Amino acid sequence: MNGMPPRAVFSALAMAVVLIFAVRAPTAPLRSPEESLRRIDETLRRPARSPFQRERNVQTARDMIARFRTEYPGQEYRGAALLYSARCAAMLEDFALAGTLADSAIAMPLTDSRRMEAEFILGMASIRMGETARGADVLKELLARGVRHEIVPEARILLAQTLAESGDGASATALLDSVIREGRPDWAVERARLLRPGYRRIGQPATDFAARALDGSNIRLSDYAGRVVLLDFWATWCGPCRTTIPEIAQLYERYHAQGFDVIGISLDTNEEALRSFIATYRMPWQQVFEGKGWQSEIGRTYGVNGIPALFVIDRGGRIRGNELRGRPLEEMIQRLLRE
Repeated sequence: MNGMPPRAVFSALAMAVVLIFAVRAPTAPLRSPEESLRRIDETLRRPARSPFQRERNVQTARDMIARFRTEYPGQEYRGAALLYSARCAAMLEDFALAGTLADSAIAMPLTDSRRMEAEFILGMASIRMGETARGADVLKELLARGVRHEIVPEARILLAQTLAESGDGASATALLDSVIREGRPDWAVERARLLRPGYRRIGQPATDFAARALDGSNIRLSDYAGRVVLLDFWATWCGPCRTTIPEIAQLYERYHAQGFDVIGISLDTNEEALRSFIATYRMPWQQVFEGKGWQSEIGRTYGVNGIPALFVIDRGGRIRGNELRGRPLEEMIQRLLRE
């Protein structure tokens, strides 16, 4: 720069510095590791009103995780990256991948809070994949620590559901009671209160009842002794109830000849609308109509405070399951038919 004025020299140097930083800026970390992880967490927690929104949130989070791993390749950050990758997979219901990633995360350095979350994902994924015993053991170990964490109420409810599906109503009820005593969060307390009446009855004799079916016949629950019975409390105006009808119809068609029956207890108040609905949806099992809505005598006997409410009753007349859906429901029916 010989011969250049001092001001020109300074301007040239300043421009060179600007160019150097302009080239390096895109590859430099923009924030701390914890700030980056916080933003990934916030992205995964965004409300999603549709599957498309959920998938978009997950893809955004996955892009952020990929950048995080590039910016912070150290061993101390791999566990957190694996954990959030496991959360992404779980949100998309890819439970095989979620379980593998969570298991890998647990083997890495993690904060206590993130380790508990990874263990919850592993337990949940194991249960969803049909490895019920393993999933229950993971959740039991997580809860045995007695550590306060936002994942604990969800873990208690998931474990309660798993134990109830295996027929351990007493342990399931105890877990729900602990959620209710804790008093928070509101959604967990509400869910626990909804499940508790049915779970408390698991293992107990099903209360007999006499009623008139829509076809005019008189039926008693005790008339079904020696058969496996699904007691279905429902109503035509209940959206979730309508979505269960095809599943129940398939189970009825598949297992009726082997000793399986369904008794529908309608909480409708309009008999004509009920008859029309049953004819349209082709529901061949017996239907009881009391016309009292939520004041149904049978419903009150069984402590029904939300529908659909499904009780599985074994050949000996004992309640063996409540609030079962999908594969767990079919597996229980198969198991009881073999007994």
